[in-house]
Amino acid sequence: LDSDGDGCSDVIEAGFSDANNDDLLGDNTVQVDAFGLVTNASDGYTIPNVNYLISAPIVITTEPEDTSVCESSDIMISVVAADVNYYQWEVSIDGLNWNSVSDDVNYSGSTTSVLTIVNTTLLFNNYLYRVYLNRDGNSCGLYSQEITLTVDLLPIAEIAPTMQLCDDDNN
Repeated sequence: LDSDGDGCSDVIEAGFSDANNDDLLGDNTVQVDAFGLVTNASDGYTIPNVNYLISAPIVITTEPEDTSVCESSDIMISVVAADVNYYQWEVSIDGLNWNSVSDDVNYSGSTTSVLTIVNTTLLFNNYLYRVYLNRDGNSCGLYSQEITLTVDLLPIAEIAPTMQLCDDDNN
């Protein structure tokens, strides 16, 4: 089912369908004849996708890292991996549920290797971020590690107390 041990089903790496995610050819339960020939999925007996040459796993060379930023500042979070042409950044507020990030007033680069968070507010404190990476061809893709964004309060400038200067009479 995964002959090269890369965590990606051989069916997917060959470019065939597996909508029911059972790692077996076709979208339904596999039926075989007495010789082991799959009888209910004809696409397995065609030539595999020509992109099989790039079916090695995606390797992240630089993972995103936990990041701190002052409120109202911009911050960039990045990932580095070779041969990737699909990125989708995700955010989690509770650590359980993940939502795709879209470019808007707060975010840019949501489908690139570098996510920029613009004018970061305190609301984003402790949000978690990760990115899903994939490429054209026969790949299962993978997620980066999760990182935590810490948003620090801007320091409040205090006016120095006024000082009374001594005059010569009141030393």
